[in-house]
Amino acid sequence: PRFQVRYTLDGSLPAASSPLMDEPVILEHATVMKLALFTPAGRRGDVYTLNFNEQQLGKQLELPDLENGLGTTYHKGYFKLTTEIKTPADSTFTAYGIGIPPTLKAPAFGLKFRGYLQVPDTGIYTFYLTCNDGGVLYIGEQKIIDNDGLHPDKTKGGQAGLQKGLHPFSLDFMDYGGGYALDLKYSFGGGTPQPVPASWFKSKKP
Repeated sequence: PRFQVRYTLDGSLPAASSPLMDEPVILEHATVMKLALFTPAGRRGDVYTLNFNEQQLGKQLELPDLENGLGTTYHKGYFKLTTEIKTPADSTFTAYGIGIPPTLKAPAFGLKFRGYLQVPDTGIYTFYLTCNDGGVLYIGEQKIIDNDGLHPDKTKGGQAGLQKGLHPFSLDFMDYGGGYALDLKYSFGGGTPQPVPASWFKSKKP
């Protein structure tokens, strides 16, 4: 309670004289917000940068004859970025959720999940991608989360405005060895993050 949050909208670093965030801030156009905690004496803590972008609600697709799960390809090899996963697939399978099957035994590998996401309501969805090493999430043509590269367990979030129904979904993941993690959660309407239900994932029948 004794700390204050101050922010800027012009790209500059927050200072003790910057606007005080003591009520919701309404943004009417795309902007970059920088914010930080300040002590009563004016000492600044870490600065956080938030990128706000305008977007239209993603339109749903009308596709018949879909089945549960995502078409997934498995690529053995050492990849430092998901964009390097260009080798032919060593195997293909249907994934009924976002995760790494325990049957995969390669010391390093990549995965590509492809299909559709069927959301139950129209609105703004926030997604949280945790991975070790790298992962990139697309919904439709929009890159929602870029958590690529070599790193330990790290969570990044992103938002998508979606109409109720089906939307193209793709997620690329790579592990360079030494342990891995992959998890995707979502929240809606400010709710608590929870795993994306397996029933939301669809793909075309072979």
